[in-house]
Amino acid sequence: MLDALRVPEPVVTVAIEPRTRSDRDRLGTALGRLVSEDPSLRVRADEETGETTLSGVGELHVAIAIERLEARHRTSVRASAPRVAYRETVAGTAEVEHRHVKQSGGPGQFAVVRLRLEPGEPGSGVVFVDAVRGGEIPRAYVGGVREGVLRAASAGVLSGHPVVDVRATLLGGAFHANDSSEMAFAIAGESAFRSAMRAAEPALLEPMARVVVHAPEACVGAIAGELGARRGRVLAIEASQSEHVLVGLAPLAELFGWVTRARGLSSGRASSVIEPSGYARVPASALAKALGRAA
Repeated sequence: MLDALRVPEPVVTVAIEPRTRSDRDRLGTALGRLVSEDPSLRVRADEETGETTLSGVGELHVAIAIERLEARHRTSVRASAPRVAYRETVAGTAEVEHRHVKQSGGPGQFAVVRLRLEPGEPGSGVVFVDAVRGGEIPRAYVGGVREGVLRAASAGVLSGHPVVDVRATLLGGAFHANDSSEMAFAIAGESAFRSAMRAAEPALLEPMARVVVHAPEACVGAIAGELGARRGRVLAIEASQSEHVLVGLAPLAELFGWVTRARGLSSGRASSVIEPSGYARVPASALAKALGRAA
């Protein structure tokens, strides 16, 4: 038995469009073959903008994939500037009650939801907990609340990116014998989640990257300084007779153009490897800039 391949999650996304009509005819087939060759690439059609997006684990990864489209599959595309896959979470805890009441002459809509939102375990995504007691909400409607919570979590309140690592607990609520429905509770759950997120100190998460640079000793100081200027930090420097190895951690959004810059600082003698390394909260000093990128 062989271990399954671990496919890393994509963290850099570009929008692509075919250059000519013939390229457009071939694009779907070419992208399908590209993804089958490299499972770490993701292709998605954005329903809101109508764009086709290509995602990969790094700037260079996506650039090579676009080159392969033209070289192997004879399909030329234009690509937008890379976008980073931010995420949202909460740093605090909030409890809210949302009332969804609508009367329009016919059957009404009635749903009351009490929801608590708090930080979850790293990597847990969105965890929904049913803590209703005493029949305040019939079991048939709890699924509607869960559906609304997950729908709201697909786009956060800061930048519209997915919400992760939160725990949403349904505490209770109220229903009406005639006017309540699963749809009404889904609407109430969605609104309650958004209200709770605004009150629970929403935070923006950015993908981090581990940077490994092999360079001559004379260049290590300049490369470490460049990494610091990009909000990164040096984790270790290992010395050998022929070269030094610098290991650091930096936000992926700050590493666009890093390989070219590192080679320039070393007169072409440095080589770099960048790989995704989880998510971290964006510091307050960089939040405005990050939100501009994430928009």
